[in-house]
Amino acid sequence: MYRSIVVALSGQPSDDDAARVAMDLAERHRARVTLLQVMAVPVPDATAWGFASAASLKELYAAMAAAAAQSAERLRARVARDGVPLAVRTLEAWSGDAGGTAADSARTADLVVTGARGAEAADRLVTTLLFECGRPVLIVPPACRALAPPGRAVVAWTPTREAARAVHDALPLLADAASVDVVTIRSDPAADRNGGTQQVTQSLRLLVDHLRRHGVSARAQSAPEGGRTAAAELLDRARTLHADLLVAGAYGHARMREWWLGGTTRDLLRDAALPLLLAH
Repeated sequence: MYRSIVVALSGQPSDDDAARVAMDLAERHRARVTLLQVMAVPVPDATAWGFASAASLKELYAAMAAAAAQSAERLRARVARDGVPLAVRTLEAWSGDAGGTAADSARTADLVVTGARGAEAADRLVTTLLFECGRPVLIVPPACRALAPPGRAVVAWTPTREAARAVHDALPLLADAASVDVVTIRSDPAADRNGGTQQVTQSLRLLVDHLRRHGVSARAQSAPEGGRTAAAELLDRARTLHADLLVAGAYGHARMREWWLGGTTRDLLRDAALPLLLAH
């Protein structure tokens, strides 16, 4: 069960969708929701006349803080419902490190929900949460209206630490789902000289058995690479199955290298039209 859910606000219209999904989950899991608003405080630049006066900076920061708090309070009023504890937390982040501040604040939550995606600042927020927060992150796409309970979920499986963590972080959602398809991308047998495909197939069966012991209605599927990226295959399978949740590990031993050069995690974040639960 999720008992504490943090919604990391990004300042985008999708904040409303993320907050409503969080409230739905909280209602089902009897959880508390915190709307986390991080205000990026600009560092004053020096000019030929020196820095701005302390008084003017104080007024600027006070106005920014008031605007951020009012925005979060308006969102709280839009999504509040009886029986679900809902709070607003507004924090300051210097030097533009909004993601790091949000990650620090969300580490004691069971689940982090955000609608951030697309804009550069939103992408930074999501990646920082994923790789620094230590908690599962549910990324809600625009116009997502409900996820409690999920109808059909897809788990992207590889026998890795990240995928295992994502599965177990998602257990409260998977146990609620009507059905769960655990999908692995099958490599070309001709290119598999080390028996990796057999190991993945065995771990897939073990995972399905494990999920069933937790009351999850799970079944195993494998999809061929088909000359496309793993993300494209997974998203195509999710569409075919009419899934409304995709669970996957977020990969990044060298986080910035993967983000710059691509990778399954980046492709999923960019292309997915359904909610993603990712964990690192």
